[in-house]
Amino acid sequence: MSKIAELLAAHAIRAEADWHLPPHLHSFCELIVVHRGRLRVRLNNTEHVAGPGGLLLYPAGVAHEEWAEGGTPLATTCLVFTWHAMKEQPLLRHDRSGRVEMMALWLADEQDGLYPDSHTYREALFGSLLADFVRIANHQPHAMVEKVRRYIRQHMEEELTLDTLAEEAAMSKFHFARQYKVLTGRSPMEDVRLLRIEEARRLILSTSMTLCEIAPRIGLANGHHLSRLLKAHFGTGIRALRHPISTP
Repeated sequence: MSKIAELLAAHAIRAEADWHLPPHLHSFCELIVVHRGRLRVRLNNTEHVAGPGGLLLYPAGVAHEEWAEGGTPLATTCLVFTWHAMKEQPLLRHDRSGRVEMMALWLADEQDGLYPDSHTYREALFGSLLADFVRIANHQPHAMVEKVRRYIRQHMEEELTLDTLAEEAAMSKFHFARQYKVLTGRSPMEDVRLLRIEEARRLILSTSMTLCEIAPRIGLANGHHLSRLLKAHFGTGIRALRHPISTP
């Protein structure tokens, strides 16, 4: 990957709720990873809005205009790179697993690394990130599943039931449960639990919030419950997730 694409910079960007960037273009590609808030972009006369976990790809030489959406501050990582063999890619995708977001945060943190072989490390990490983005971009999820997952993400702090999700999918409860399992390999409520865990990991990596603060944001009763879920799913706790290298 590094032979056809080269990372030029990785910057953490914080913007106020009224932030707006007029139309502009660059001679390089940009990948914007949204951590907090909502980013609205107009490109090719079409507008898109990306929330946390959203991935926005701006090709080189294409004008785009950006706003902080919804009256809330914005936190993103901007990856600037050349992609000599770039094929047409979708503008907006969602990083459901959190891997691209995690690697983007690491790249921004390592932007000014001066230790031996730091360039080699960043190059390898960026290659992995770009490969994961291409995998996400080439995956075409089922419209019903994406609609339900979007609803789950937007209402994660609420109590979510099978009846509620079936109503969102406009299907009977039993047909919805069977169809969802066929399409995803998981029951709807298993997917709810997984999306909550992934959102918890995203908040752990991109904020300094405690488990007690994160738990109600994702619909869990308390930090103790969240701690048990993290250990069951990842085999580790919040400290190791935030500091994977330094933790013994």
